[in-house]
Amino acid sequence: CWGAVCPADDWYTVRYPPESDVHREMVRAARLSPDAEGTPPLVATQPISAAADLALSLLLLLLSRFRRYEGQVFCAFLAGFALLRVALEALRDDTPRYVLFGTGATLSQWLAIPLLAVAAVLAVTCNIRSMKELQP
Repeated sequence: CWGAVCPADDWYTVRYPPESDVHREMVRAARLSPDAEGTPPLVATQPISAAADLALSLLLLLLSRFRRYEGQVFCAFLAGFALLRVALEALRDDTPRYVLFGTGATLSQWLAIPLLAVAAVLAVTCNIRSMKELQP
């Protein structure tokens, strides 16, 4: 997976060589000349995704020390994963866009919306259940 073409080489970009799958895919999609010596600078979505997943993991570890009810960390994971997926998919340029309701959102972005709703409902349910267990 790769991100959008960037106007210049920056710390968050990467160039793929001609023998790479990315180069071949861009040539096949007529987005790059077959004789190009590499891709233009592209947003490096994989390292950004890995860093975001690490940050989410660290936040969940921190939350686990201060959780208020059973299931809170899991609900936070679901919500965090959904929000990261929406943000990271916005950086990508290799996935087909499914136009729904006039948007150019990816399938992963559309699936993140119900996942976020499930996380919210589950969080409320778990919180109510834990409050009932605390009452005499």
